Amino acid sequence: MSHLFIFILVIFFILMIYFISRFNVRKKLTQKKSSGERFRNKNTKRVDWKFQKPNKELIYNQHYFSNKKVLITGELYYFKTRNDLAELLWENGATIEKTFNSAVDVLIVGKSNIDSSKLKSAYFLNIKVITEEELLSYFPHYKPFSEAINTELQLN
Repeated sequence: MSHLFIFILVIFFILMIYFISRFNVRKKLTQKKSSGERFRNKNTKRVDWKFQKPNKELIYNQHYFSNKKVLITGELYYFKTRNDLAELLWENGATIEKTFNSAVDVLIVGKSNIDSSKLKSAYFLNIKVITEEELLSYFPHYKPFSEAINTELQLN
């Protein structure tokens, strides 16, 4: 009789440990943020998926970036996020690429990207490289993010 009692007690503890560990795993899984929530809050380098497809709303566009595949790399100074720059390019007919490859037509380089492997590969593949300052010359009516901050500070 005592052996049966000990056996039942051991089984009970094993099951109890199993269910407690399962509950903690479920609790941890429910506490994780969704991938969309993580990217919205933290990652300003990630470009929205809609900019990776051609803009179907454009009827007639003669801009330099029309039908160009563009990759954005480096830290941006004149744009708050990569999505801001991607939206501007997309509205003018460009398609934003996620990765560097030979299909890229234009590489837009932010600051602190001088020794980048993407930059070296772009020169090797004869891909046009444009700095952020040069990019602003293609959009004369665009008010850069950093200049907007500077003018607001000067007004106060």
